[in-house]
Amino acid sequence: MSRAGLIAGLALVLAAIAWAGAFFAYRALKIGVLEPRALARPVEWAGDPSAACTLLMVGDSRIAQWPLLPRPGWRVGRLGFPGEAATSIEPAARDAILAARPTVAVVQAGANDATAAAFQSEADRARTIDRAAAAVLAMGEAARRAGAAQAFVLTVAPPIGLALWKRALIGSAQAPIMAAIGERIAAGAAGKSLLILDVDRLFRDDEGRLNGDFRADDLHWSAAAYRALDAALWAAVAPCPAP
Repeated sequence: MSRAGLIAGLALVLAAIAWAGAFFAYRALKIGVLEPRALARPVEWAGDPSAACTLLMVGDSRIAQWPLLPRPGWRVGRLGFPGEAATSIEPAARDAILAARPTVAVVQAGANDATAAAFQSEADRARTIDRAAAAVLAMGEAARRAGAAQAFVLTVAPPIGLALWKRALIGSAQAPIMAAIGERIAAGAAGKSLLILDVDRLFRDDEGRLNGDFRADDLHWSAAAYRALDAALWAAVAPCPAP
């Protein structure tokens, strides 16, 4: 073998070793998110503290980044845990919901569970899907028990334009797992007096294609997406009763 061939072969071996190291490191990081952990963070409030009605949003980074502005008569709270699984968010959100006793609650989580599940076996993946959906529904039920007149649970929108390096590490499993979690959430909501805000459908055009303008990156929402969500949410929220 020529010297050039040896160098090329060595480069391929080193690239394979680097890819394997990146894969196992990323896999461990993402699967570690599913380990139960105690989360604590204060609710970020906007609006008049004496407002007659309160809307509380709880979830992961998509909630943390949601710039929902309060409307007259409303106070808006945001409790978002970036990078965390729904199963860890649920206990922290339950306590916050009980303390806030919101008029309306909005729950969005499950995308981080789905990313972790992409690295799991089929059996473990099925359990993760079930647990993520159950955690989202449990947060909605906690809001109803705390007196919320309306509790919205959001479906999970699949990634748009997944980065090449992520495709190399995750493959194509992430999108159907997110869809499965969203379907479980939607199916479970009806029997629990919870309302669905179908983000997956909202982010698609008339032909069912995901709108790339609604992504800041492959998973997070853009300003245009939040404007669409704002409009859809406030259109579904019942008017705040006059004090």
